[in-house]
Amino acid sequence: MTDPTPKIEFADILRLSKGEQYFFAALIDLAFLEKIFTNGVPFRESFSVRIPIASDEYLTDGVMSPDYIHTTLFLHSFIEKSLKFISLLTNAKATIRSLRACDHNLEKLLAYALITQRDLKNAFGDEDYRICDRVFKLNYSYLRYLSRNQEIIFKYESLLKITSYFKEKMLSCRASNIYSIEYRDSFVRRLGNKYPITIVSIPVSKEAPKIVNKEDFENITTHKSYMYVSPAEDGFKHLPSSALTDIECNFLISCYEFKNSKYHLKSPIDNQTSRRIFKLFSKAEYTLPSQTRNISVGRSSR
Repeated sequence: MTDPTPKIEFADILRLSKGEQYFFAALIDLAFLEKIFTNGVPFRESFSVRIPIASDEYLTDGVMSPDYIHTTLFLHSFIEKSLKFISLLTNAKATIRSLRACDHNLEKLLAYALITQRDLKNAFGDEDYRICDRVFKLNYSYLRYLSRNQEIIFKYESLLKITSYFKEKMLSCRASNIYSIEYRDSFVRRLGNKYPITIVSIPVSKEAPKIVNKEDFENITTHKSYMYVSPAEDGFKHLPSSALTDIECNFLISCYEFKNSKYHLKSPIDNQTSRRIFKLFSKAEYTLPSQTRNISVGRSSR
């Protein structure tokens, strides 16, 4: 009987390993962007430093709009890494070398990620697409070093939509290609001890998180999304979420106690209750680093 499990070659391992680097690097950029968009931090119109040239005498040097530039750089960087990750996992023609050759050119990377301009136009309205197109046409190096003029269109709502779009694309790609049961079975069954060690992260824990951030817990248990936000007069507000029922929210509240600025899981707790809590957090799309672990796959040392 023919084994239907897809075969994994050494080239796939290299692509996966490099893809993991891009994914976690993208998460670092995403963490900054979501902090900026969620907290509604006021942006400075300028920044300057005083340079002493004599006793009680100073000269001033400064730059305009540093926070706008900084945020745009992080957005450009996040899109670049997410597109490289998606390309390596979905397009057999995208090689590590070809992606490196793209440098920071988002328009070239978009093609490797099999995303078209029509996809972007369908995802955004005219104004949001215009701003997205402007981000794609920016020269990352020129903007980073201010070596040439670059036009920046900064609109909170549009940049948030752009960030959310590529976040969803990246996470959907990861769910389908890394965390699918078929893929994990194939990975474990085919590799054995054939290749040098590589590290991948796969979900292994289905236990209740022992500690949950205060804001995240309270958003989840009051029917708010802990991930998705919208602009408000005083910054940003978390969007409503219907992921959990009132009964489910109250159940979570009964299982945790607030101390030291965080919510801690009450103890003792049986395995069935722990798994139920885990499923509820999963319904709310909430995951923690402790719910994944690194798996080493490679040659035996024996």
